[in-house]
Amino acid sequence: MTRKSQKEEELNFANTASKLLGESWKIEAAPNEIEWPDLLVTRDGKKFGLEITQIFISEAHPGFKLQEAESFRRKLLQSLAKKYYGISNIPISLKIYGEFSKHMFEQLITNILYVVKESKEFEMKTFLLADGATKVHVSRLPDHFVKYSRWQYVGDSVGWVSTMPFQEIDRAIHVKEAKIEKYRKNIEDIWLLLVLDRTKNSGRVQISSSIEIKSTLFNEVYVMSYPQEILKAHKLLL
Repeated sequence: MTRKSQKEEELNFANTASKLLGESWKIEAAPNEIEWPDLLVTRDGKKFGLEITQIFISEAHPGFKLQEAESFRRKLLQSLAKKYYGISNIPISLKIYGEFSKHMFEQLITNILYVVKESKEFEMKTFLLADGATKVHVSRLPDHFVKYSRWQYVGDSVGWVSTMPFQEIDRAIHVKEAKIEKYRKNIEDIWLLLVLDRTKNSGRVQISSSIEIKSTLFNEVYVMSYPQEILKAHKLLL
């Protein structure tokens, strides 16, 4: 994932959190991410820093291989997009269902070029590859979506649901606390948003109706099961 696409994803997560909380946040990128949190948020006239991190199923969890597979598919999609935009300047949105591997690139691009040429903006066309094991949805986008490449392999977007252990949350908090003192030289109030992306197998875990965490340097910690639910984490009273 490029830095630009990562920042777009962080902004999307923050906006979703705001809506799920029933609030209206003004969200902006920080001056830099060496001395500042990921984002700056104005809420009820007051500003706080927002750190965002995704929690994935850990290596010890049975779903870890799913995370590895998703990463591999994303790299394949990036390679396919690079090859396509090396030939065509028409921006497209793409979803692939079924089998997907590098040896299909030539066949995929040939079909994509053919259907896009005859398509109108936002019109979705569907085609199957010759073996019938791969289905592709492709939509032509307006020209200002230059080299749009947030394509999707849908096989990584469905799956089982497990339960997120509390130690995974504590570990994620501990990692993000490493730079918090540096951030506090610029902004005092700093929140942490932990994201479980349920649109991906490696994030399809349930969160408890009540989340308790150990002492933390963050002013507030929220856990979001994107895009459906958000819960505030409460500090344990020792």
